[in-house]
Amino acid sequence: MQELFDDYKIVEIGGGVALAAAGKQFSDFGSKVLKIESMDGGEIRRSPPFFQDTPSMNSGGMHVFLDTGKESVIIDYTSASGMQIVNKIVSNANLVIIEEKPDVALQIIESIKVVNPNTSTLAISPHGLQGPYANRLESDLSIFAQSTRLARQRPSMDKDSLAPVGYAPYTTAMQVGLTAGAIASAILWKNNNKPFAYHAEVSAVEALASNVDTPFVAWALTDGVMNYAPASGRAAYPTGVYECSDGHVQFTGADSPFFERCCIAIGRPEWAEDERFLDLNQKPDHREEFLAHIIPWLKSRTKLEVFKIMQEAKVLCTPVFTVEEAINDPQAIARKSFTTFNQEDIGDIVSPAYPFKEYMSNEEWILKPAPKFGEHTQKILEKLEYSTTEQQALFRIGIIK
Repeated sequence: MQELFDDYKIVEIGGGVALAAAGKQFSDFGSKVLKIESMDGGEIRRSPPFFQDTPSMNSGGMHVFLDTGKESVIIDYTSASGMQIVNKIVSNANLVIIEEKPDVALQIIESIKVVNPNTSTLAISPHGLQGPYANRLESDLSIFAQSTRLARQRPSMDKDSLAPVGYAPYTTAMQVGLTAGAIASAILWKNNNKPFAYHAEVSAVEALASNVDTPFVAWALTDGVMNYAPASGRAAYPTGVYECSDGHVQFTGADSPFFERCCIAIGRPEWAEDERFLDLNQKPDHREEFLAHIIPWLKSRTKLEVFKIMQEAKVLCTPVFTVEEAINDPQAIARKSFTTFNQEDIGDIVSPAYPFKEYMSNEEWILKPAPKFGEHTQKILEKLEYSTTEQQALFRIGIIK
């Protein structure tokens, strides 16, 4: 399965996390992926955590994870001389994926279209390459907000609540990058069937707005009434994370029939028929009574005991795993869900493998290490027949590094 894209050459231009996530979908499946990095390395090289808490262009966790199996060159692609090198590099590429400011991305795309008319491109940006917000700078959180997902995931239904959202760093960038990876795959498939250059762009806000828990269909069907995350309301119990004797479990059991099943499972079957809990107008007033029973019930049991009881009762519940527990879970071991690769100067890195395998196979995913910053600049320039003297001249005027 790791040879799915081995016939393709992909070039990344830029330094974004979303770009690296998109490129990883190809480097891990056999493609030759070359990172053309900016002179400062970009966000992906500067994103923590860092090995032994020491900031370095080569030891950031996001880079180590998302850049597996790629090559790296450093070129000032904003200069005319740098773009000449870029055009030589992409002359035999199947696809160039770009994450840069729209004005820079447009210059790169237009140059590629002229010099390499058979090369396809895909640009990633917050709002797309045109429109009144095209050049607006955004963060993961602001993109999350503009896609409405921040409103839907807030912990409180109070319209004036400023409670922070409980999402992990780079959630937005990763989802945008995976969306871009899917579009890139479609471009390659289209080119296989009818070879021609195809130029596309991905808006991060649009990608998030149509991703996972998009509210727009529900909004249209309910005359504009927003349905907030169920953990927000006082009637939404048991929903969320609860403490057990050895960790935590997560419940999604507020609605019928899960609530009634949960009541029976925790030894209070009478609540499954009690209007105080079944009537949503009354249920919020009895939240504390319910919690006063279930909290000590949970704390007297391990999370796996709770999980087993709730599974048998057909209640939506799962143990909250630590990293060590996830890696050592019997199902993960049987499926070879994790793999290990060696990163120079760091050591062995445990990484998730891909969530699919060839039918009934026992294959083990193999990952190659991420490249050092500019590790392949000299090698690539030599392949392009730049002499040592020419390389020194380019280095002296700041075009390569």
